[in-house]
Amino acid sequence: MRALNESSQLPSPKDLKSFLYGKVCFRSENFLASKIANEKFNVILCLSTLKYVHLTFGDNGVKCLFLRAFASLEDEGLFIIDPQPWKSYKKAKRASETTLENFNNIKLKPDMFKEYLEQIGFKILTTIAYPPDGALRYKDPKPLIVYQKLGHK
Repeated sequence: MRALNESSQLPSPKDLKSFLYGKVCFRSENFLASKIANEKFNVILCLSTLKYVHLTFGDNGVKCLFLRAFASLEDEGLFIIDPQPWKSYKKAKRASETTLENFNNIKLKPDMFKEYLEQIGFKILTTIAYPPDGALRYKDPKPLIVYQKLGHK
């Protein structure tokens, strides 16, 4: 497969599939309840789920998710999240008695995630605007925040 900078033409889907075969896999599961044993990943993508983890399992649940992501990443691996704004928590808090109780006890609000993630060993690599400009169907755009696990020195 040719490198993208060698030509303005993108690789064909067949070339891309052949290049990625055996190198990329996707899993969708409850990461907190998973029985992953010593598996290491290059990237962990956590989209539109932090609010639900937080409301279902409280501060300890979201901290556990962050710590588990850190432990499951290779050094310099990427953790990509899109924290929902606090106002969206207020809309979802009445889903159950548990979510309402957890909402009332939350101390680690989404605007504090960056500080907590840095304390456990992540650093922000970049923030990506999402959705892209012109995607009008999204009412509340959220940035994708790309954290990197700091490697051992």
